[in-house]
Amino acid sequence: MDVSTSDGSMRVAPDEIGIAPHPAWPDNVLIGLCRRFRERLTQWGARVVAWQESGTDVEQVPAELVRLKRLWEADLVLIRSIDAQTPAGVAARFQVARMLIERSAAGDGEVLEFLRQTIRNHEIIGGGGDI
Repeated sequence: MDVSTSDGSMRVAPDEIGIAPHPAWPDNVLIGLCRRFRERLTQWGARVVAWQESGTDVEQVPAELVRLKRLWEADLVLIRSIDAQTPAGVAARFQVARMLIERSAAGDGEVLEFLRQTIRNHEIIGGGGDI
């Protein structure tokens, strides 16, 4: 269920995912999810590095790392469930795919499957786009 901002000027998706530059765009929820995913994955990565540099024992993984990973994984599940309808939506999915490949040692099967889906979606939409 969508809710209005305090001034009623813009509809905001639940869970504060953010909205594309214009709330009427067909891919506003997808672009918002992609942005939130990128922020969460970046934050998780920075905290993993800080944790590794601290020399803390593997058995003492901070609960915050686990929580952040679950959050970005949940965003990825939602992103994968939404096909882009515009070039901007495809571009947002490509950015997610690129980040996943950069974070993955050699690209696991899930990452490569997501990239395959994103490329297929791009071909159907037929274009580039910028978010």
